[in-house]
This record gives sequence, structure tokens and C-alpha cells, in this order.
Amino acid sequence: MKTFSLLFLASCLFLLAGCLPEQRFWWSPKGDRALVLLDDGLHLASADGKLGGAMDGFGKAGSVSWLSDGSGFVCSRTRVFQRWNEVRSLLPGSEVAEIEERIPLMPTLLEAAARQPDKLEILGKMTRGLEKGTLMRSVAAMRIAHERDRVEMEKLLGTLPDGDKMVKALQSEGFEVVELCLVKLDGSKPETRVLLTSMILEPTQARVSPKHPLVAYLTADEDGETFSLKVMPLAGGASRHVDQHLTYAYDWRADGESLIFIERHDNNHPGTIRARRLADTTGELLDPEKDRLPDGSMAQTSTRYVATVADGGMGFLRSLPDGRVLLKSTPFSLPAVGAESGENARLYIISADLKKLQEVPCPQGALPSDIDSFSVSPDGRRVALVQSNSAAVSVVEIDSGKVQIISPAHPQWSGQKTPAWKSNTELTFVAPHGTAQTPQWMQWNIHGETRCLSQMWPEGSTKEWLSKEKESEAPGPR
Repeated sequence: MKTFSLLFLASCLFLLAGCLPEQRFWWSPKGDRALVLLDDGLHLASADGKLGGAMDGFGKAGSVSWLSDGSGFVCSRTRVFQRWNEVRSLLPGSEVAEIEERIPLMPTLLEAAARQPDKLEILGKMTRGLEKGTLMRSVAAMRIAHERDRVEMEKLLGTLPDGDKMVKALQSEGFEVVELCLVKLDGSKPETRVLLTSMILEPTQARVSPKHPLVAYLTADEDGETFSLKVMPLAGGASRHVDQHLTYAYDWRADGESLIFIERHDNNHPGTIRARRLADTTGELLDPEKDRLPDGSMAQTSTRYVATVADGGMGFLRSLPDGRVLLKSTPFSLPAVGAESGENARLYIISADLKKLQEVPCPQGALPSDIDSFSVSPDGRRVALVQSNSAAVSVVEIDSGKVQIISPAHPQWSGQKTPAWKSNTELTFVAPHGTAQTPQWMQWNIHGETRCLSQMWPEGSTKEWLSKEKESEAPGPR
């Protein structure tokens, strides 16, 4: 969050995006090119790692999902504008109204804070109980109030501790707008169409249906701790609300018509896996009102209970091409919980009919104790796992449970960059490499061959992909 926002809110607003597994590269379905996110923005890279220039308009890009035919992708991005009038015309009318109605309150808020003995702390007390969306609307309103009457607002801010820092932030920072975009690459140059624009919703983790022109995405709930899941046509139009109070673990099922996701209750209670059909066989979104029961609830044919996850629902799950679902969780059973506290996470397969559960038969102790992210091969036969506190990468054969370490533990390095499969037999990941042991983009194949794809990139391009601890702070042997 920006300097002004932090000072103004004076509270520890939990940013969900900070806990998401971070992705920096995404291979096209054919493996002939990849999108790579560097500090200067989004780049296209060839199959052998040759890096193209940064794409215009995507200096601050987010999650990426390729179209099934590889002709383009959906991506979230952040753009910054200096004037409210520039932003106003881009936002939905309802969002504009919610922000503008708060503008007259901003001087009153600062005047009230200035009359209190603790001054700045009163801002924290006034805002700490507000929901995330309300806080973001208030920050935008404060910026507009400053734009419209700089003299008066800077005078009021000058009465507060750190008021000069707030003024500098208001003078230098702009309005951040998050957009969900469809980018087509089949022409002479990329063509971008904006599907959704917001200062409040912050769409993330976009995923395109494997069969139909639909895209699902997450937005942070007002509680600042869970997500809402939504879906919309790639042709544009209104988004359809799927469910709320979810974790970031969700995926399209193999039919491309249904989504499977985990509902999060809280940290002390189990999570619930549910599946919901959103579209018919032609890809047309279903009308939820037609599937609503007289008491207002949804028919079971629409939303289906699958299982209760023992670890509070913070695991990962991915659909496999054959209809099964791969899940990371502490031990559990269908439908009841069956976990013992303190047990390491394991991998499970839920059958295609969502009725049976089978643990992936990995040898005892072979899986990392702290799996941060995983990536499933296109054919659904293998899964790559990353251990966060050492950047070790393992590949597991899902049916046999065979585990192979393809990048060893580096005790001084940590990170949670999600690996990406280039094909069924080739995986790319991040690891320290070379005599200088700097983070690089590496490629591995099932024959055990490993090579560096980023060695010819500008120096320092991938230095932020992993973080290195000081030797005295490195974790000891495990």
C-alpha cells in the first residue's frame, strides 16, 4: 500500500495479495512461448528463453491465464492516473458514487483528529474497524478532496504528526486503477480489451475456462481475509457472483463448465470444498435465479458439497484433465474431518465423480514439510512442488507417488515462485545458479537434464525472484 494510505489508515490492513503464491512466468498451451513478469513489466519469451521487450501498458501486471488455443491471455494490471476526471470515466457509476459521497467527510475527519490529544492515532481509531473496501474508498476520497482544494487540505494535514509526509504522498502519488484485460496476440501487435475496471475490487488469480470463452477471478471480501469468486464472459458484460468467504484455492473443472473451490470458515475451523456448475454445454452462463429453491437457497444440482478440509481450507487444489481433483491438505476423509494437529500436508486425489478420496502414495517423509505452491503438468500426470524456506523443487508422479528432487535445498534462499510446465515433460522453476549463485529461470526435463533459460537476460532481471538470508539467519538442518 502507498505511503499516504499507510499513514492515513494508521492500521495494519491485511493485504491478501501478499499471501498468494507468486507467479512470474506462464507457458502457452503449446509451449512455444511464455509470458514473463520482470520489474519493468510483462515480456514475451521464446521457447529457448529469448526475451522480448516489455509489453506496452503492462508495467504493473498481475496474474495471467492463457486462452486454451494460445492466441492470447487474460491478465490483471494496475494503471496510475493523476487526475480524478481521468479515472472517473473508467469506473462503474456505482463505484464513482460510493467514492464521491465520502469527499465532504474528509476535511471533517482531519479537523476531528486535530482536536484530539493523540492526533494521528485518532485516525487509526476511526478507521480500524472499517471494512477493506470502505477504507479504500475513503483513501480515494481523501485524494480527490486534496485535488479540489489543496490549500485547505494541506493546512489541515499540517496540524497532524507526519502531516508533511502525507502531503508529499498526496502530491506525488496518483489514483491506482486495477483492470482485468483480454490481450490477443494473433495479430501484428497485441490488442488489449479491458473487461473490468475498479479501484476497489482488485481482481486477481484470473483463470480462463479450458473449454469455453469464460474467465473466473477472485476479489478480496470486505473482511480483508477471504475472497469472492466471480465469472464473466470473455466477450465482456456483467460478472456473475459465484460464492464468497473463500480461500485462493479454486479451479475450473475439466468440463470447463464448473468451478471447484474451498470455503474458509476461519483459522480454527475446517474449510469446505464445494463444486458449482456455472455454464451449460455451449458455454452459456446459467441463470442462478432459475435454480433457486422456494426458500431462497440454491438447488443441490447447482452447488455441491464435496468434502471438509481439516487444515482450515488453506490448501491448494487443481483439476486434472481426466476430471479428478488434486488437493494438498493435512489428512482428512470424505465427508468427515480426520486430521491430527501438527501433521504435515499430503497430496490427495478426489475422484472425477467427487465421491472418493485417495492419498497420493508418496513415501513417508518424502514430501516437503512446507509446500508453498504447486503446478500440475498439462497431462495431469505430474505435480511440481516448491518448499518455501529453501527454494527446493520436487516433482511427484501422481499415480505412483514417486518423488524426485530436481533442485536441491538452498538453506539461505527462500521464495514461493510457482513453477510452470512448458510441456508434459519439461518444467521451469527458479533456483540459484552459476558461480555467483544468483536466482535464475531454469528448465528441467524428465531425462534429468537442467539448463538456464535466463542467462542472456539483462543483469539483475531475476534477482528479486528469490530472497537470500544472511548466513547467521539461515535455518539450520531439518
